[in-house]
Amino acid sequence: MQPPLPAFGNWISMRKVTKYIFYIGSLLLWLMALAAALELYARWQLRSVETKNPFVLSRIQGEKWPIPDAQSNAFSDWLLDGELRTQYRSKGKSVTPLPPVSPEWERNNREALYNDLDAFGKEVFKNLYRTDADVTENTSGIVDVTQDKELWKEPHFLYRKHVRKKDHVNVLGLAEDFYSNNHGFRDADFPVEKTPGVFRIENSDIL
Repeated sequence: MQPPLPAFGNWISMRKVTKYIFYIGSLLLWLMALAAALELYARWQLRSVETKNPFVLSRIQGEKWPIPDAQSNAFSDWLLDGELRTQYRSKGKSVTPLPPVSPEWERNNREALYNDLDAFGKEVFKNLYRTDADVTENTSGIVDVTQDKELWKEPHFLYRKHVRKKDHVNVLGLAEDFYSNNHGFRDADFPVEKTPGVFRIENSDIL
């Protein structure tokens, strides 16, 4: 006697469903194993950097930034050579300090720049330069300072003019001699008026 066809058909369907569930479950398990392996590999890479990279170790352990050997970084020797720096100094830059630019000159140039800004730029500009009239600029020569906060006219945006700080620790953790020129930039002093034979590149996007 043959079994009823509907019961036999249901049995075949259940086997197919069970097989599909097994395949899907196996696929999910493999994907989970792959994700776990990738996570472990990423953690191993991060741990390797934390334990072997000398720059990361210096930060974690609170030590000074590692400085390459002089033999492997010859360009640094050139930076320390005052005669070479003077020889290749750009035209228009002065070896000796020049008088700081006047507040009137700065105000006139900033006013021209302000007129070219959009509404958002003008709000930023006004917020930044609102204290200009209250800041007294140095006009009697270079001033040596001891605190980083004394370098700033506007914190983290504008340096004071003609300030110098010995053994200033920069963002890399290296000690250097800090100097700001007659415009408040970290460069050699240069006159307001362009001298003959000197070319300047204008960037009107700088506030």
